[in-house]
Amino acid sequence: MATKKKTSPEPDGDGPHAGGSANAVKVKEKPLSGGSGRRVAVEGSTMTSAPVSSRSGRSNTPTEDPASQQAKQFDQAIALFQSGQFQAARALFEQVAEGPTRDLSFSAKMHVRMCEKRMEQAAPALENAEDHYTYGVALTNQRRLPEALRQFQQALSMKEVSYFHYALGFCLALAGDAPAAIQHTRRAIEMDAANRTALRNDAEFMAALGPANAQAILR
Repeated sequence: MATKKKTSPEPDGDGPHAGGSANAVKVKEKPLSGGSGRRVAVEGSTMTSAPVSSRSGRSNTPTEDPASQQAKQFDQAIALFQSGQFQAARALFEQVAEGPTRDLSFSAKMHVRMCEKRMEQAAPALENAEDHYTYGVALTNQRRLPEALRQFQQALSMKEVSYFHYALGFCLALAGDAPAAIQHTRRAIEMDAANRTALRNDAEFMAALGPANAQAILR
């Protein structure tokens, strides 16, 4: 016996599916809280559309690999070595020696020793307190403060002079040791009152001490 085919009723024009198929699904959108994506509900299931990025055109710059950085530092150290800046070159060679490339590390260690020998050869013959003081002033001007401090201390151990204390006080102030700087500067003024005027007119020394410390000394 032939079966009668069942057909779906045609939707009228006022229904929710007017002008479409009777089997069309309902789609509604809900805003997502805390994000810019949208939640789309389809017949009871939920999908989330990809959030819209608020940052466009952002580029990630790759970081330089350690081997390349080590090679650049080695070239910089060689340039310093060739220009006679042995202390700065030695410090950079020491960094290179810690790098990943073994050949560069080995070469850097050799250059560290070469820098030290050149620095020993370049050091003047220091025979008396004045020699240590003069060399300390030169080192201070180059901002080689740890070495300068040793020279001033050596000069004072050989002879106590007011301007040795003054120079040591300035070097200590540059190095950030305010208490010791105040102590030696006060001693310089006690030994020679002219150092008070020198300090008052020494803008660089006053700045290194700081206004409060400088005024305390002058007071």
